[in-house]
Amino acid sequence: MGTVQYNEEGVLMSIKELCGVMTGESEEEEAEMEAYNHLVKLSQIYRSTSQEQCLDISHEKTVKDLMDTSLKTRRRAERQWTYQTCTEFGFYQTCEDTACPFSGMLTLQAQTKLCARVFGISQHSLPARIAFTNSYYGGDNPHTHRVLYVNGGVDPWKELSVVQDSSEEAQTVFIKDTAHCADMSRERLTDHHSLRKARQEIENHVACWLRTAAQEKMNNRGELL
Repeated sequence: MGTVQYNEEGVLMSIKELCGVMTGESEEEEAEMEAYNHLVKLSQIYRSTSQEQCLDISHEKTVKDLMDTSLKTRRRAERQWTYQTCTEFGFYQTCEDTACPFSGMLTLQAQTKLCARVFGISQHSLPARIAFTNSYYGGDNPHTHRVLYVNGGVDPWKELSVVQDSSEEAQTVFIKDTAHCADMSRERLTDHHSLRKARQEIENHVACWLRTAAQEKMNNRGELL
């Protein structure tokens, strides 16, 4: 999940590297075992960065982690994010299509049941909550002022954002070959040209807004005097 979302933006492996492990050829194993062995190898690479003896991905462990409200929890943002999905967004990742290569247990119903179990929020209230959010903020056609919508071409979340100017006020910046939140990271020598250009564009927009706001404030003060 981290690789697909962030790609080259400071995670353990890029999409290209991960796919290389998963599709690498092996002459030592039987053909039917190759895919499994590649998955084991990938798991070992990720496991090498953790001190946990095993990876518990059970549903009960997920619920337990989401209900952990202690300050020392390692899963700092998951509870807050899940609460927002239950009260504002939806945004669930499911695997109910027959062509989906992942677990068929990832259904919409299974995801929304967490709302009731963790927060006491009825899953039946979600459609109305999501509709309100889209209505209040404008969905993919927001009528906003001095808001910049920045997205990367490698970021799966771009499908839920504004990627084209839909009104005179909307301002968008699309960075073709970067992933999630790349523009918010510090500059690196390996940054793509498109990312460097986008950061400059963002800076120009913000600088212009600040100058305009300062001028408006001065004009208002002059009118009062």
